[in-house]
Parts: sequence; C-alpha cells; structure tokens
Amino acid sequence: MPAAVLEGLRLAGDPCRFSGGARRRLLPVDYFPAHVCPGPCQFPARLQLEHLAEASELSNVEVRIYPMNGEQPSLATGAFSYMQFPQVHDVPLHDIVSIEHLEGTDDLEDEDQTYMYRVAFEYLKAGAFDPERSRSLISATAADIWA
Repeated sequence: MPAAVLEGLRLAGDPCRFSGGARRRLLPVDYFPAHVCPGPCQFPARLQLEHLAEASELSNVEVRIYPMNGEQPSLATGAFSYMQFPQVHDVPLHDIVSIEHLEGTDDLEDEDQTYMYRVAFEYLKAGAFDPERSRSLISATAADIWA
C-alpha cells in the first residue's frame, strides 16, 4: 500500500482542545508490507490500526486517508498542526500553525503564513478519502497486511 496521510480532526472532549477551538493535524503515515517487518512488530501495528479505526467512529474524530497515487498531486508540507479558534466575546483569535521538524517545533501566527497552511489543509482534505472509506481501508489493512 502506498504512503498516505491521515487527517484527524479533534474537537470537544479532546485533551488537545485549545480555548474551545479545533486542532487539526496532518500525520504522514507509511504502510509497509508485512515481510519488511516480520515477527513481533506485526501485532502492535495491527492493534494501532484497529484502535485508529475504532477512534474514527467517535463523533469528535474524523480520520481521512490521502491517497498518494490519487488524481490530485500531494503537497510536500511535512507534518503540521493547524489550529483555528472561535472568537471569544469581541476578541478575534488568530489561527496558529505548529510545524514539526527534526530539531523541534515552530509555531506560526502571522496571518499570511497561517493562511498558506489553511489552503494546504483544505487541499489535502478535498483530495482525501471520505471518513467511511478511510475507516474501511484502515480496517482492511489491519486484517489483510498485519494479520
């Protein structure tokens, strides 16, 4: 199975919730055939995929797989968290982007910079499988490849 991107949308009840807003995170995930990882590591991989499929059924979680061999070309953004907050009273709260890299994390708050990541997020979301198809693919991968 080709590399994919899982998109998780976390809302109410999530420990990552910030000031009543939503935290959106793109996670790059590579699936490797079982023969690359023989033996004991197959079992945890299957459990992680099963847990992800179960979590995707929660009302406050949305998991989507972005097909790397799809019609839309992927973006080379790397892992990032896009956080959008609702306005509190008369005070607008700006979006924040957290970019992860080898040496740590950088947070962006400049509107021009965060806008680029919002566009990237929406682009990836539009090209991703819907939540039901993503859940089916995750479950099938757990059963077929990591069984």
